[in-house]
Amino acid sequence: MSAPVYIPAPELREIARELQAAPTTGWRLWHIDLDRIEFVREVTCRPTRDAGQCIVVQPPVRAVLQARGADCSHVIVVYGYHAEGKSRNWLKALVYHELRHIGYDGRLIDHGVEDWPDVLAVCGVNWREAKDVPDVTGAGNARKP
Repeated sequence: MSAPVYIPAPELREIARELQAAPTTGWRLWHIDLDRIEFVREVTCRPTRDAGQCIVVQPPVRAVLQARGADCSHVIVVYGYHAEGKSRNWLKALVYHELRHIGYDGRLIDHGVEDWPDVLAVCGVNWREAKDVPDVTGAGNARKP
């Protein structure tokens, strides 16, 4: 089996900026410097346990990146096996979920087996298995009477 292949994902950075600008989600993400996060997609679509991952860039790797002119504190990975055929709203929910792992001090916040309550309230308990979900920013989600 070949090694996983990762590619830059500028569309995920665009989603992150959208999330940070939205009143419903931005207040939870204001402390994150999105310019210091690399967004990548795994494109070999190998089965993985998680749909995405937020990784802290450790000091030795950070030093190498800084020497090359990049200053990256975190990497957010979206795994192709889970993301294939999913909607933009689903990707928004996943990127939001992964960004929520970044604490005010830059450390990762764990959440156990449960998801973030606000993601569950908008997207439902089994959102990761769905192909589409409501927009976590609330944009375009018409309330039913």
